[in-house]
Amino acid sequence: MTKADISKPVYTQRVGAALVVTNNRPEERNPISAELFGQVMAAITAASSDPEIAAIILTGAGGFFCAGGNLNDLAASRDLTPEQRRARLEILHDFTRAVVASPTPVIAAVEGGAAGAGCSIALACDFVVAARDAQFLVAYVNVGLTPDGGVTSFLADIMPRQMAQEMCLLGTPQTAERFQQFGAVNVVSDPGEALQDALALADRLARGPRQTIATIKGLCAAAPGNTLADQLELEAVAMVNAQCGEDAKEGIAAFFGKRRPAFNTH
Repeated sequence: MTKADISKPVYTQRVGAALVVTNNRPEERNPISAELFGQVMAAITAASSDPEIAAIILTGAGGFFCAGGNLNDLAASRDLTPEQRRARLEILHDFTRAVVASPTPVIAAVEGGAAGAGCSIALACDFVVAARDAQFLVAYVNVGLTPDGGVTSFLADIMPRQMAQEMCLLGTPQTAERFQQFGAVNVVSDPGEALQDALALADRLARGPRQTIATIKGLCAAAPGNTLADQLELEAVAMVNAQCGEDAKEGIAAFFGKRRPAFNTH
């Protein structure tokens, strides 16, 4: 484990095969910030060039994942022009796009809750590990605002329209266990154990074929917006390339040799 400056509002440290990005403003329940976006974008860049990094983990200090936007900042935005407000919002949306497009899997380790843009960030990740008592909340309606960060798209992918509208129109929170029933939470952890379970998931990814995992992630990300014909074409190109790759060479040799494959050593 590398050392981190835990006095910073956001800090990154290497733990095993994972880069862990911690939002460290627990007194404010870890709102979104330029520092958070910058650290995560830097982690995505670092992971893309470091074959030893199998996953990026996003988490929050003090037992809460992320409370979303700071209401003081949102109130002050009334004094900005529409173009300025849009520019600030695009920073969040660029962040969402980067997480979805990251070739390295991104894991959300959720304690306490993921609210507003915090819920958007969690659902943008490839895996969600959440404490049993954590809640997911889209409560913009309670302060006269509308959702952002892609959360309405992510909710539409995982639950019926009526349930998504209950969350968005009434601000009804959902538990980690309910989100697991919808398929949006991969692991429900004991309270306080979400990060450890996320690290265990990162270790599992570390034993898999990194380049193949990156390609599969890209296929999964493209599928919802593609026709079947387009997706078949992407899969064909990916499979043709994979068949002559080092990952397949090792994986097939290990299968016939009745041994565990040693990926990521070539």
